Amino acid sequence: MDRLPDIFVSIANYRDSETPHTVLDLLAQARWPDHVQVGVMSQVVPGVDDDCLAPSLPQVRELRVADVQVPHAAL
Repeated sequence: MDRLPDIFVSIANYRDSETPHTVLDLLAQARWPDHVQVGVMSQVVPGVDDDCLAPSLPQVRELRVADVQVPHAAL
């Protein structure tokens, strides 16, 4: 059997505490989670929005989280 193609899912996250749940649910519902790659761009306040970061999971081939500081005016 030929190798199944991978699928890439891109998620934009602005201080959203549902992000970890979204990633976990996406993988839980995938028929072949080993063929799912997830990229997450998180814009968070370090030390404040830690619950908004995507989980680092072994079944995710590549997970990139880029922390971008939010301006203080947005707090």
